[in-house]
Amino acid sequence: AGAITTLTAHGGTVVANSTGTIATLNLEGATVSFRDSALPRTVTTLNLDAGTLLVDKTIVTITTLVVPTGPLTITVGA
Repeated sequence: AGAITTLTAHGGTVVANSTGTIATLNLEGATVSFRDSALPRTVTTLNLDAGTLLVDKTIVTITTLVVPTGPLTITVGA
């Protein structure tokens, strides 16, 4: 368990199991999954440019969500 100052995900898959806070998560074309752990986590700022975020909002708190200008597709499901 440790805090992450900035996590930038350009491609591939990131499995975020740490219970530490992620201060800034830059999602830029990767898949970031918070689903492999039931422990509570916090992302202070999520910069959503492109990619896939797998998250259970009852476990992961996202304080600030920044979305790109222009076209945006959001899919919500299990």
